[in-house]
Amino acid sequence: MVKIAICDDEKIFVERISEIVKAFLTEQKVDHHVDEFYSGEEFVQLKEKVGDYDIVFLDMQMKELNGIETARYLRKYGEDVFLVFVTAYVKYATTGYQVQASWYVIKDYEKMEADLREALKNILRRIKKDHKVITYKFSKVGDMAIRVSNIVYIEYKDHRAVFHVLSRGKIDEYSLYKKLDDIEKEIASDDMLRIQKSFLVNVNHVEKLLDQDVVLIDGTMLHFPKYLKNEVRKNYLRKRGDF
Repeated sequence: MVKIAICDDEKIFVERISEIVKAFLTEQKVDHHVDEFYSGEEFVQLKEKVGDYDIVFLDMQMKELNGIETARYLRKYGEDVFLVFVTAYVKYATTGYQVQASWYVIKDYEKMEADLREALKNILRRIKKDHKVITYKFSKVGDMAIRVSNIVYIEYKDHRAVFHVLSRGKIDEYSLYKKLDDIEKEIASDDMLRIQKSFLVNVNHVEKLLDQDVVLIDGTMLHFPKYLKNEVRKNYLRKRGDF
């Protein structure tokens, strides 16, 4: 599911953007959920949950907490969120680079549909490529969708696959009864590296590769046997594009 937030202090534009977004995603058969906010203050009341969205549409000229200030708050918790600025003035669009805006749309009730659809088309293409999502029924929490890019590593122990997932700057753990071989096939991502029978590692979260150990971004060290050393190194360099 693609989660979207629309934040604008003009209700007529919130409704217009929401209408266009929902229609486009329905046409594309993309499961989606849209939340509407009528000020930057209302949006940031979500606190760290602002980072749960995949796409955020922000008006740049909101009163009190404007679009740039709201976006700076968003970036504290959502580095990967796709940000689309909606502005009535082209001159303000260039300031979007400060908060890594993905797109901007000129605020014109009649003409903005084409720009919004183009923005969504490009963002969905990037989400499909960089934000592949898998869903599993985990113990205790039930069904949960996880971005493959957020998986740091998966460990198999005691007949359980334990997912170590990056979320808002910390690593959470989720487990289920499933073979690691089956999970590796289902994820089918070239970013995932099998370093031994019990560990499947995301190479994008590897800090460094030692002689017989992989050091992850949080300092976790995973060991692999000597006889796999050359194979692990070769596959790691290939997946990182260094070989």
